[in-house]
Amino acid sequence: MSLLRKRLFKYLKRLVLIVILLGAIGVGVFTWICYWPLEGSVDDPLTLVPEDVEFVLRANWDDMRATGWFDENIFENPLHPEIANVAEQQLNEVKLKVEDIETQINSQIHGRIPFSPELARFGVEKDVLPGEVIAAGRWCRRVGPDRGLPKHQELLILKRVSWRTKCVAALKHGFIRDSLGPALKATAEGNGVYKLVLSGIKVTPEALRQGCGGGFVVPPENIWYLHRHKDILAISNSDALIQSVAELAKGDSSAASFANRPGFDIQQDPERLTAAIEMEPLHWYFERLFEYRPQLKPLRRFLEPKALEKVSARVSFAGTDLLSGNAEISYVQAQAPDVSRAVYSLAERPVREGIAQMVPAKDTFAVITLRVDPEYLLNSIVDDVLAADERKLWEDNLREMGEFNSLDDFFGDLSTRIGNQAMVAVARLSEVFDKEDPDMFFSGTSQPIPSVAIMVRIKEGANDEELEEYLKKKVPLLGFSDEMLRVNFRGFGFWRAPLKQKIKDFEHVSLCFLLAQDHLIMTTTESYMRRIIETVADKDVPALAEDRTFQETMAALPSSGHVGVFIDMEKLSRIPKEDEGHGPPERRGFMWDRRGLWVEAKMDPREEAIRYRREIRPQWPARMNQQQQDAMEDQVDRHVEDWKERFPQFVEEYRRELEGYRRARGVGLVLGATDTTISAHFAVVFREAEDWLRWRR
Repeated sequence: MSLLRKRLFKYLKRLVLIVILLGAIGVGVFTWICYWPLEGSVDDPLTLVPEDVEFVLRANWDDMRATGWFDENIFENPLHPEIANVAEQQLNEVKLKVEDIETQINSQIHGRIPFSPELARFGVEKDVLPGEVIAAGRWCRRVGPDRGLPKHQELLILKRVSWRTKCVAALKHGFIRDSLGPALKATAEGNGVYKLVLSGIKVTPEALRQGCGGGFVVPPENIWYLHRHKDILAISNSDALIQSVAELAKGDSSAASFANRPGFDIQQDPERLTAAIEMEPLHWYFERLFEYRPQLKPLRRFLEPKALEKVSARVSFAGTDLLSGNAEISYVQAQAPDVSRAVYSLAERPVREGIAQMVPAKDTFAVITLRVDPEYLLNSIVDDVLAADERKLWEDNLREMGEFNSLDDFFGDLSTRIGNQAMVAVARLSEVFDKEDPDMFFSGTSQPIPSVAIMVRIKEGANDEELEEYLKKKVPLLGFSDEMLRVNFRGFGFWRAPLKQKIKDFEHVSLCFLLAQDHLIMTTTESYMRRIIETVADKDVPALAEDRTFQETMAALPSSGHVGVFIDMEKLSRIPKEDEGHGPPERRGFMWDRRGLWVEAKMDPREEAIRYRREIRPQWPARMNQQQQDAMEDQVDRHVEDWKERFPQFVEEYRRELEGYRRARGVGLVLGATDTTISAHFAVVFREAEDWLRWRR
């Protein structure tokens, strides 16, 4: 028995030695072909990002996917019909392409990696998507908003990958590179960098890849550079960026990392996308954005582009019915002295109180709260909100009355009587537009303008009666009648002044004002003033502050700031069902009220007449007599009349466009600032869209 034990022990030792030897050979072969298995991992991939990049985005797909936000809002209950279309159709095409890529990669791996085929099998979902990813790069400096969002000129992606994906290290062998096939050509560029040329990618001509600024030409789409350091795979369209990554990976003391760059906070944050953005390269873009989109000009009064330096931002996906985020923006006071003096030098104010407690929840779809110098606010309204002809009308009225030489003089005088707290509410004029149904082009229906309420705090020490008399004298200077009417309603008395000139689009407009509890309240329609008084006087009439959408949206934001904005998207975007025509009152929102204007702007009969005339002109003689000319014009007129009959069809196109807004319930924004930093917080609250929406079926 003892002899048998000795023999077994001897055989066991031999077996162990053989296993160790085979394991060592396997590890050696694997190391020679690929990489040393015990090389470890990179603690923080941000240390591999070159210092001179101009933006960095950072996220962990595992953490964000675990929140359920993407599954709910992209796949199960898409936020927008275009997302639904991508989820249902295009993702299948992407899946087939990914499967093809996996097949090609696995065919290359098979027989070259010293493991079983199943163990070494590569899969995008298990080997590429999980884990942390960083995207960085540099901006195009001369691409304007007419070409969409800001464009990058160079891009760098760093991805933490699995052991299988790390096997790209095998590219160090020429026989591996030579065996990749005709679709992919790889060459060694030195320093552990490999240049990949993809033959199946369509390349934009060089002339079209210019225009980034500084003579830079965007690299072709089929050339990419790759470098691996431990468990981080770096891919870039820029040889310079990828070489900088390689230098950082070697620990070159002359190479500087973005991780050590001051002024940014981009540490990894679970369930959030974090970003760091250098704003100087984007100044040109945002300067032109306010020219390209004039409706955004009021925003410039609070965010002057040339003053913005650096942005550190976070977007949270923590709740399936909420998208929220914040940004810390450093700015230079000297580049925006007016904004700093008139807004950010003042103390913050509450953004959930005030006018939201007074305006009715029904139909009020927007509220803005401001802590701002009154003269600065008044001038911004005139410069950025009023049209040129409206400003001219006000200026002419002032000069005719002989009291002020300009609007600046008038606002300077008015601002001495009001404080630096202002609130604005915007509401749908439901009592009018519940009844109006445009049924043809230029039908003569009223232009759907909203009701607006403005509430400002009276300057401390000001006398209510004196201010009331002042306003009664000055309101006519702005184009309103000097025959003001005193209206008593529910125990409150307010003054009403109609417009001097009767204008169809503004037939419902009249300036009303009321002084109460150290506040001046002004509205652009009498009906909205009455509804505000009803809300204050009657506890059974719910105020906007009691509205569920307002509460949920504002609860996700700071309670105070210099600027607060709330938009009720559910009320704003209400639309009827597909077969309800113009729809019942309960399914009409302000955007739906504007359907006639949308059709007239998009489907202008005059433009159609010009287009059709050009189309049929070759059918007529080169030189026409008067009779032929009249006959051609009659043909054009008949076509335009037939074209106008398609008005319901065009309205339906608009209705379908508005369907895309129905998942959004509320949008909120709060801005606050110190001497050097602006803090911006936003929130978007989602709702369950109606089952009858065409894209939801």
